[in-house]
Amino acid sequence: MRPLRLEQLGPFITASRSTIGRIAMIAGLPDGSSAVDVGALVLDLLEQDSTEIATALAVAVDREPQWIAAGSLEEVAQLLEAVAGLNRDFFALRLRRMVGAIREAVSPSAPPTSPSS
Repeated sequence: MRPLRLEQLGPFITASRSTIGRIAMIAGLPDGSSAVDVGALVLDLLEQDSTEIATALAVAVDREPQWIAAGSLEEVAQLLEAVAGLNRDFFALRLRRMVGAIREAVSPSAPPTSPSS
């Protein structure tokens, strides 16, 4: 297994878009949220996005989605952790820096201030 290649990025994001949204919802829960609330969202994720999870992981490891879907929950969880770990630096650090650099490059310069009399 290795980090995503550029050719995999589009299909990976397409396959995982709704999953990313649900994970963001879970991550955005306030501290002190009940285990029941968190558990319900995780179960929703597994129920409603299992096909997308299998497809995204299949893209990442060059396998068929059915091969991923046939794995045990433990195997899929380990694979998710491995894929996330291998690509964490890109998504959490480099992509953020790239977006910041692009914003800075395209933002209009502040007009010069005139000295006060």
